Amino acid sequence: SVRTDITPIKEAEEVLRRSKEELEQMVRDQTAELRERGEALQKLATTDPLTGIANRRKFNETLENEIQRAQRHDIPLALILMDIDHFKKVNDTHGHPAGDSVLTEFARIIEANIRVNDLFARWGGEEFILLVPHIDAENLRLLTNKLCREVEKFPFTNVGTVTCSLGATSYQPGETIQELIARMDCALYMAKQNGRNRVEQL
Repeated sequence: SVRTDITPIKEAEEVLRRSKEELEQMVRDQTAELRERGEALQKLATTDPLTGIANRRKFNETLENEIQRAQRHDIPLALILMDIDHFKKVNDTHGHPAGDSVLTEFARIIEANIRVNDLFARWGGEEFILLVPHIDAENLRLLTNKLCREVEKFPFTNVGTVTCSLGATSYQPGETIQELIARMDCALYMAKQNGRNRVEQL
């Protein structure tokens, strides 16, 4: 009879098995890391770095989708544009760090008074925008007035009282995004022209 020592073969097989498992784990780890990096990059691309809310790019993407949905299913949809009154004076009087604090606190106030499915974004500078689906004209009026009063009564850090002007409008079936935004802009302009710290709804 012939006896063969297969220990080296078994050891080699074990090394190969461990190498395969380690390689698979390495692939899983790298895939997870790439996914996390992708999510982080996506967040950077769609989030305002100061306030942590959505940025204008994210808002525009969502608005387009929501308008298509509103058209298909006849869902009411409203836009609210908000502008912090005399914000330049805040920066000039208290400094830009205080101005940044006002922007951040303003964002927290609005977030605390809207629904989860509403989209709140920084439109640019001291302007913010809110997309509100499933809301009729009367409830839109109640919401905008509530937001205006909540901002007015909040004690902003190192600044005190700050007010805002709001322009609100509802989507009309068949109109373009440009027409909707133009009417929202017009409503905000009216709120400013009529004394600020108020709401105009068109």
